[in-house]
Amino acid sequence: MQDDIKLMVDTGLEAFRFSISWSRLIPSMFTSIMSCSKKQEFSHSFTHMMSIVFSDGRGPVNQKGLLYYNNLIDELISHWKDFTAFADVCFREFGDRVLYWTTVNEANIFAVGGYDQGVIPPGRCSVRTSCSGGNSSIEIYIVGHNILLAHSAVVRLYREKYKATQKGYLGFNIYTMWFEPYTNATEDVIATQRANDFFIRWLLNPLIFGDYPEIIKKNAQTRIPTFTEHESGAN
Repeated sequence: MQDDIKLMVDTGLEAFRFSISWSRLIPSMFTSIMSCSKKQEFSHSFTHMMSIVFSDGRGPVNQKGLLYYNNLIDELISHWKDFTAFADVCFREFGDRVLYWTTVNEANIFAVGGYDQGVIPPGRCSVRTSCSGGNSSIEIYIVGHNILLAHSAVVRLYREKYKATQKGYLGFNIYTMWFEPYTNATEDVIATQRANDFFIRWLLNPLIFGDYPEIIKKNAQTRIPTFTEHESGAN
């Protein structure tokens, strides 16, 4: 590891982005049952890695911590509050050395791939020849909604508990694929707008404007959860 980090610094890289495995930092899925020895062992390994990055005489590389990278099982659909407890541990253990944080990586891919297409864990979808369980028309919206609530809760935690001393920044990552109309025809323009709304603005609009795009609410209707006034303001 030390040689790899030295090579990274020698190459002139200005940032080092790494993910933190929830299941290794907190071996139990839920925070009520926690293996302290394993948590400390994993924490020490990350601390050692960061110490190597900072030990180079030419100055440290900006470290970008990634809290969630598709390493969680199906429980995220209903237990997103535990994510805040996991983030709290990360901020407490590593926040003095990590300036930039990403709460969830490629959130739209996790929701679509895991709960609509069933091609990534936990592999849920409506097609029974491909998935043993799941409902693609509903679960994808529930998961996306809970991801947003989890992100919002973590941001609120950081601002209230760590921002003043650690002075870090939190972000949210989605996989972007921009769509352009094939022609200037009205139906092509509308279809393009709809595609961008469902693929990109679905999870970005709530963070910026406090709610989902109108076309998504119109199409999904009762299948998509709604934000309370408090949640819209918090996002």
